[in-house]
Amino acid sequence: MKSKPQSISEIFKPECQYIIPIFQRHYVWNRQDQWEPLWEDLIAQIRVRLDGRAPKPHYCGAIVIDEKDRESISDSPQFHVIDGQQRLTTFQILLAALRDVCIKRNNEKILSEIAPLIFNSTSVDSDSSRDELVKLCPTKFDRVHFYDTLFLADREKIREKYVPRYKPGAKGTKAEKASDIPNTVGAYLFFYDQISRLFSNPEETFGSDANGEEEIASCTAIALRNDFHSVVILLDNADDAQIIFESLNYRGQPLLASDLIRNFAFMRAEQRKENVEQIYESEWSTFEQKFWIDEDRQGRIKKPRLEFFFTNFLASNMATEINQNRIYQEYLEWITPRKPDLSVKEELALVVRNAGIYRTLVDPKGVSQLADFGRFCSAFDITIAFPLIMAIFNETSLDEDSKAEMLRDFESYMIRRSICGRTAKGYNKIFLQSIKDLRSKGFTAFSLRHFLSSQKGESNDWPDDAEFQMNFHKRPLYRDLPASRLVYILRKLEDAERSKFSESPSGIILSFDTAFGA
Repeated sequence: MKSKPQSISEIFKPECQYIIPIFQRHYVWNRQDQWEPLWEDLIAQIRVRLDGRAPKPHYCGAIVIDEKDRESISDSPQFHVIDGQQRLTTFQILLAALRDVCIKRNNEKILSEIAPLIFNSTSVDSDSSRDELVKLCPTKFDRVHFYDTLFLADREKIREKYVPRYKPGAKGTKAEKASDIPNTVGAYLFFYDQISRLFSNPEETFGSDANGEEEIASCTAIALRNDFHSVVILLDNADDAQIIFESLNYRGQPLLASDLIRNFAFMRAEQRKENVEQIYESEWSTFEQKFWIDEDRQGRIKKPRLEFFFTNFLASNMATEINQNRIYQEYLEWITPRKPDLSVKEELALVVRNAGIYRTLVDPKGVSQLADFGRFCSAFDITIAFPLIMAIFNETSLDEDSKAEMLRDFESYMIRRSICGRTAKGYNKIFLQSIKDLRSKGFTAFSLRHFLSSQKGESNDWPDDAEFQMNFHKRPLYRDLPASRLVYILRKLEDAERSKFSESPSGIILSFDTAFGA
């Protein structure tokens, strides 16, 4: 690899284009952690220049790029961004904000210096597509709103398009609605307002003896172009882009296991000449939904829901306990022996099929046996059962009746143990062992029932009818069981009393014997 420090001007001035691959992370930088510190860094560099001191380069981390093969010698170079897309995107937005303030204030000199750092052609209104004009081409997820910050060149138009209008008495708070603004737009509005305020009221920042607007504007443009440096690392054919990607973090935004898995899969898809765009749309795009991005909590651990899904996916497929801190490494162990036989599309299709099962368990909606079981898991707080249920529903040889029978047996096992006061410790090992047992003996209701009934001792057993009936009648369940479990049990009892002509709130009518395996 080749590396050298380069200023923003040196990075963006040549005719070139930096392409952020479709599988890279979205733009995730935010005001508190990145934009404000960067703005403070810029103010510090402006102050040095206004004071007449010799500025020193301000280093902003590394940018790792890999040059694409050119179809023609005359083509401008294009580079895949392996790492550094967050700062490259931020610098482009900052340049666009400075440009637009200069347009508003009729500062043609600075405008002429900034424009060539944003576009490869000064003729933005030409027949060329936006993708051909820009210096930076972001992921498809960010592309539309990022391009708006570059091409609309008008703060009010951008604000009108993206910032909700707040009406008196409207439902929802301003903060809640503002959270829907794309990060790229949020960055643009932040930097535009900061630059505009700096030029209009320099005394706010530099005191009563502040320099005039023209000098401050000039120092701002020069400091931004020349003082901010990144170490640009250009990979060659001998470098493994994935290994390098795995070793790098963004400032304040550490890579998640799902980021590494996504990058690993799509880099392989490119190497194998699979259709990356098509795979992304058909398979991975489902994980861009808010459901998977939202944070969830399991015990003391709080992470995006997608991280917990991969933990359960791997536990289900490997039938072993997964270390939350080694999800990516565990994924590599799972996929490595399968790589020769699976295309990346097939690999991700399997992931997505499991994701659908997991989502129904976590967010059970509608009337289905899986959704109903998800409500049971929620009432009894047994998310550790998810890998087993995912394994059952991922088994294509099972028909719906067999799945329903397995769920009823499992529900009986859990409810009986709860009513009989059994401990929940050790469930994780039992459920994972049951996956191994089913894979060795066959995914059948008989196999699961035999495995659960063969467990011995109060830590694992399936209480018999006599013990269950005694505890159900004599144990103070209203005091001993959580309210969510009592409500679930009482609802099942009510359903059992209904005739076949009655409406059931859950949509599934179970007898007492069916519900509790009596």
